[in-house]
Amino acid sequence: MTRLLIVDDRADNRYVLRALMEGHGFKVDEANHGAQALAMARQNLPELIISDLLMPVMDGYTLLREWKADSVLSTVPFMVYTATYTEAKDEKLAVDMGADAFLIKPSEPDAFLTHVQHLLEMRSKSADTVRKPTEGESTTIKRYNEVLIKKLEKRSAELEVRVTELNAAQFQVLRLNRLYMALSEINQAIVHTSNQQALFHELCRVAVERGGLAMVWVGSVEPTSGRIEPVARAGAEPTWLPRLGPLVSTGSGPKRDPSEIVFATQRPYLSNDLQNDTRIAAISDDLRQCGLQSAACYLLRVDEKPVACVSLFAAEKNFFDNQLLDLVTEIATDTSFALTNFAHEADRQRAVSALRASEESARLSQRAVEATANGILIAEYTTPDLTVTYVNPAFERITGYSAAEVIGKQAGLFMGTDVDQLGLQEIRSALYEGREGGATLQNHRKDGSLFWNDLTVAPVKNPDGVATHFVGVINDITERKQYEEQLERQNNQDSLTGLASRSLLKERTDLAIAFAARQNRSVA
Repeated sequence: MTRLLIVDDRADNRYVLRALMEGHGFKVDEANHGAQALAMARQNLPELIISDLLMPVMDGYTLLREWKADSVLSTVPFMVYTATYTEAKDEKLAVDMGADAFLIKPSEPDAFLTHVQHLLEMRSKSADTVRKPTEGESTTIKRYNEVLIKKLEKRSAELEVRVTELNAAQFQVLRLNRLYMALSEINQAIVHTSNQQALFHELCRVAVERGGLAMVWVGSVEPTSGRIEPVARAGAEPTWLPRLGPLVSTGSGPKRDPSEIVFATQRPYLSNDLQNDTRIAAISDDLRQCGLQSAACYLLRVDEKPVACVSLFAAEKNFFDNQLLDLVTEIATDTSFALTNFAHEADRQRAVSALRASEESARLSQRAVEATANGILIAEYTTPDLTVTYVNPAFERITGYSAAEVIGKQAGLFMGTDVDQLGLQEIRSALYEGREGGATLQNHRKDGSLFWNDLTVAPVKNPDGVATHFVGVINDITERKQYEEQLERQNNQDSLTGLASRSLLKERTDLAIAFAARQNRSVA
């Protein structure tokens, strides 16, 4: 079985090559660097060596020089397989040092195997076919040093760039962590804060103290004037606000500040280079004096309606990358959600207060109805009948009927057989026309006794103006009627004999004369 020696400081590279070669029937030995490869080869000579160039302890060029200088090892073909030394002069140096093949990683498996088979076939024909160095050692070392120095310089530059990128990434991670902390605290404030103003102050404070921002302010829109009123701030003083005068959320007039821009466009504002942003030229000097370089501004909404905005400023250019913007967007969204909840809770509280006031008013009205001395009846109006739905205690006292006995019954229950009274026609007309009406009527109590009452009816109408119920108020005037009858008797009858008095005689005589005159007759 053909033995190969693979030399590479990376285990994953060695694993790929070993899997490829063992899969094609080769026996594979592995070495981490040139010094280890020399020791292994002198102990167990391979038929081909495949070596990387950039390795610790002893690199591939040094291994190649040592390999070709050894009388035994030099009979074994040397294949260079590298991903670092890829320039033409790198290949020429390796070839001049005696390399039998030079391949750049990664190579296609078929092409790689073709080179391996070619080198093995060459060696099997004659050991003289293996290449030998073409230049002297001093020249080779000089060229090797030049290549190595240039490669080290290139590698140093790459490492410097990498370090810079890592530092930038580390700084970005730090900023992200700060904003994540800020988002967490703001969400805590949303949970525990009970009003809008306190939330705005917490939003500004946390964004500056935890989020690493230089200045944050919130502007709330005054509904009547449309002005953007500063209601909360943290960090540097926004010096341009007094100078610009009132900022407005309406679409008219020039836009001088990010808050005005977002209300005009209904979209977030973003600038990672404020000094060169012509949209806010009016405040560029103020921003420069405050050391502000980047800004983002978002609308805050209640049920999709813009009611405020939050403006965030940073002291570095290019502060707001996509990840930071996602976090800031989430902060604005969560704050809008909280404002919507505050508004809904305020509406609910107002509705509850109104309901309580209505219930209190209804309770007082009910109490007044129950406490009044007049009898009150409420009946549902279904032409031509009235069905009783409520009576107050005074009504029960006056009529002798309990509420349970009359509710659901017809209101004509109290008339008995006296359905031809003169006042009933006025009441019927009022019911039919859906208006107020009144009459003096004679009714019956539960025990059958008569009583006089002044009855007043008034309609209760629905939103369409149709009377659905009537309220009836009865005032018991029985005692007054009895007193009036007593006075009339005293006026018309002699108190001793009970005979008609002179007044009644005169009244009856006048009536008889008037009647005879109308009939063109005589009276005696």
